[in-house]
Amino acid sequence: MSVSSSVLAQVEPGSLGYYSYVPDFSGQSVYGSARMQGLAGAGVSLGGDIGQIGLNPASLGFFRKSEISISAGVGSSGNQSSFLGNSTHANRTWFGLPNFGAVINFSKDDLVPGIFRGGSLGISFTKTNNYQDQFQMSGINNQNSMTDYFAENANAGLANGRTFNDVLNEDPTLPNSLDALAFNAYLIDYDGSQYTPSIGYYQNRDSGTYVNEPPYYSFPLDQAQQKQTVTRKGGQYSWDLAYGANINDRIYLGFGGSILVTNYQQQSLFSEKHLPFPYYLKDFTFTENDAHRGTGFTAKIGAIIKATDWMRIGVSVHSPTYNYMKETYSWGIVGNFNNVLIEQNPTTTYLNHSDVKTTTNYFNYRFIKPLRASAGITLLAGKRGFLTGDVEFVPYQTATLQYPSNQFLFEADNATIKNMYRNVFNYKLGAEVKLNKEFSLRGGFAYYADPYNHVDNLKRDQYNFTFGAGYRIEGFYVDFAVVQNFTNQLYKPYTLNNGQEPTDIMKKHYSFYQITTGFTF
Repeated sequence: MSVSSSVLAQVEPGSLGYYSYVPDFSGQSVYGSARMQGLAGAGVSLGGDIGQIGLNPASLGFFRKSEISISAGVGSSGNQSSFLGNSTHANRTWFGLPNFGAVINFSKDDLVPGIFRGGSLGISFTKTNNYQDQFQMSGINNQNSMTDYFAENANAGLANGRTFNDVLNEDPTLPNSLDALAFNAYLIDYDGSQYTPSIGYYQNRDSGTYVNEPPYYSFPLDQAQQKQTVTRKGGQYSWDLAYGANINDRIYLGFGGSILVTNYQQQSLFSEKHLPFPYYLKDFTFTENDAHRGTGFTAKIGAIIKATDWMRIGVSVHSPTYNYMKETYSWGIVGNFNNVLIEQNPTTTYLNHSDVKTTTNYFNYRFIKPLRASAGITLLAGKRGFLTGDVEFVPYQTATLQYPSNQFLFEADNATIKNMYRNVFNYKLGAEVKLNKEFSLRGGFAYYADPYNHVDNLKRDQYNFTFGAGYRIEGFYVDFAVVQNFTNQLYKPYTLNNGQEPTDIMKKHYSFYQITTGFTF
């Protein structure tokens, strides 16, 4: 798992750190067809759009024809980092197919009697959460080094019963743990009772005489020039199969299920250089690869009621998603040293360079994503357009981690989830204006509340501003949408027991441009 954590406050002792993935695996972006994105994702009460199949299956009851559609989009992220008094900007751009689907309509002819007016079966693929991102940070640290983190991590292992012999018994050229990696890359040393961010050497290996040198850094006289680049890829993708029924053209009911596919990948490159001049350690680079892939299952139900000809009311509930996750992670360290003596007798050996990588490690676990409950209202202005709004409830505190063979493994992480996160309400508002029979303009705003429970002073609320346009004729339509997202994020490249680790505070801007084309028949 990642060595970094977004926050340290309210963390229960014994936590493994998986609590930090809750916002990534439980959140959502503005998603759906271009029409839905132009409305900021609002529309739980609207009906009649393929992009709403995953939002409210009752929307399928509004279809009177069969339909297919496909979307393409291009996105970009821009992050402004403030780290150790220095400002850095990073960008990332990507292309994808965020939504496609098909509807098979079984509506009854108007002349056929009965209150049941038929319905539609729909299937759709939607990218519901976006992980594509990149950020950079750099600055001069005169308080601590990542080598301090490596030493504290190894000492925590000692406190939990891991011995120095356990580290020695790992393959020095291909270890499988972080403490063995740091030790064999010569970034930490063992003095007989604890690990220190230093190096040691044998005066006489035959007699076992060993010397542990002082720590690499003497702060604040020394300085560490630190730089990190983090690249994230992937997203969450929902395959939805649903049915919506029309009851007397007034009540629309729907039910369905989703397969949620998670593909979260993070690659980080951290480098540190000893300033103003090296004593033993010149510089080192720490690389980390962390990936979480999984599959989950969700049940969905919904209803839309035509209260009047100009007002619709809708509700939908998505059950908790039981995700079966597999994590893959590895680390590597490359270090450069100042011709350091590491053995004197019987042979004299000097160290100038180290290059060690761990094995690729695997870990299977379960993550239960919280339920989502939405309610909305749509006000129609005849054929001139409409205004639609949603309120969504997401209980982040109910997110749960499970490890089947040890029910106590995530006990501290689950307690931390309840401490660190809160249950939130999100709000979405969208409007469409018909310029004529063919052309429409859309706009919207979505507010996603900060899921953190006052862990620091940073506001992580997300603000989404959207715009869209559409063109429709008999049997064909094309829609275009623009989404602009703004939020803040806090990131720590490593953590220390005294809480004095460096912190990156980012201003994040995400843009997405999507086009959807569809055919009705």
